[in-house]
Amino acid sequence: YPYVSPGVKAMYGYEAEEIMRDGSIFPRRVVEEDRPVYQAEIERSARTMTPRNWEGRERMRDGTIRWVQIFAQPRRLDNGDILWDSLLLDATDRRNAELALEESEARLRSITENLPGNVYRRVRHEDGSVSYPYVSWGLLDKVGLDAKGEFADPEKYLSLFHPEDFERLRAAYLCSGRDLTPLDFEGRLISPSGEVRWVNSLALPRRLPNGEIAWDGLSLDVTERKVAEEATIQAREAAEQANAAKSIFLANMSHELRTPLNAILGFSEVMRDEIHGPIGAPEYAEYIRLIHDSGRHLLAVISDILDMSKIEAGRYLLCLEACDPAEIVEAAMSYVASNAGERKVEVRSDLPADLPRCSMDKRAARQVFLNLLSNAIKFTNAGGVVAIGATTGEPGFLDITLTDTGIGIPQDQLSRLAEPFQQVDASLTRRHEGTGLGLAISKRLMELHGGTLGIASEEGLGTAVTVRFPLA
Repeated sequence: YPYVSPGVKAMYGYEAEEIMRDGSIFPRRVVEEDRPVYQAEIERSARTMTPRNWEGRERMRDGTIRWVQIFAQPRRLDNGDILWDSLLLDATDRRNAELALEESEARLRSITENLPGNVYRRVRHEDGSVSYPYVSWGLLDKVGLDAKGEFADPEKYLSLFHPEDFERLRAAYLCSGRDLTPLDFEGRLISPSGEVRWVNSLALPRRLPNGEIAWDGLSLDVTERKVAEEATIQAREAAEQANAAKSIFLANMSHELRTPLNAILGFSEVMRDEIHGPIGAPEYAEYIRLIHDSGRHLLAVISDILDMSKIEAGRYLLCLEACDPAEIVEAAMSYVASNAGERKVEVRSDLPADLPRCSMDKRAARQVFLNLLSNAIKFTNAGGVVAIGATTGEPGFLDITLTDTGIGIPQDQLSRLAEPFQQVDASLTRRHEGTGLGLAISKRLMELHGGTLGIASEEGLGTAVTVRFPLA
């Protein structure tokens, strides 16, 4: 080594004079695994008299290993020797950065290749053309595409989308690129084999320094989810159609069910009251009474079911007018008076004398109060009290509250009590007759009025039901 610059000390830890005296120092610094390539490069350069360019690991004087890059230009001297004028660079930082980048890219590639979709970068250039600098293989293998085929020709890739989705995809990219807003597109991709797969693409656009628009995105295969969604929609539609058919059928059965029941009730009432003369044996009178009472109960049950079906079918129409709530409440109270007397339950009205008129359908409102009063009396023991009061609620509404001192309702069952066919629990169902439709019908009728029905209760102490009517 006829000449070594002083800078070698900062890099290797050796004085330049030491290396010039001992020519074996440099070759010995090369890490053993890299020596064959190091030596082969020297021989190739000497044989061909072409520049030598080598990069490898060398061990410094203090034992640390650093990456070194050598650029050397050979020339033959007059005596036949070969002289290399060389530049040695410390490439450690650059090499470490490259290795870190390679590791990061390998890790990203490992993640993206195992996704049920593909990661991509889409670039729209200044001339309007499009390219895909990067596309992972996850989704492509599944649908039989090639990143170097279809994606090398973006128009060919876009043409694989279903004709009904093709223009939507174009429009989605145009809108996203214009406003720099996220792209969220879902459409059908037709693979070369003819298979249709649903693809959801999510991408974030950004403007590059040269004015081009780049999207970094992820395309996922959502075929299984779409198939499940469609199956769910079809099942729901079928259920809704079946439910509508059921409701319409029951609503249409009103005449067929009520007419014979009314006949049974009418004739049994004539016989019970012996309008055309005495029947004879006293047992017959009891039987007739039972027939009449059972018919009334059956008619009430069927009426509840039919009313609920009409409401669900959207065929229960209200005739709203300005009404005095007190008159409707009093009519309902007179209807349940005999039943309350038999059960020894006091029913009283605490309504103010100057109640404002409300927007009501008289028949529907009376049914609401009948249902609520019947329920309260049914679940209140002898000696209990059922009271009806009223207060001004929200602006434009009147709250009428019916309270009882009955058995109350457990808190965990309040939420489902106004649903069809629900009662407090199985034991009460056995002790108290009814379909469980009274509260449900009342709640739906209040909603048809534009009002509400709310329930508050404490088990063992009683229940308060508040209906809110809009003022006339």
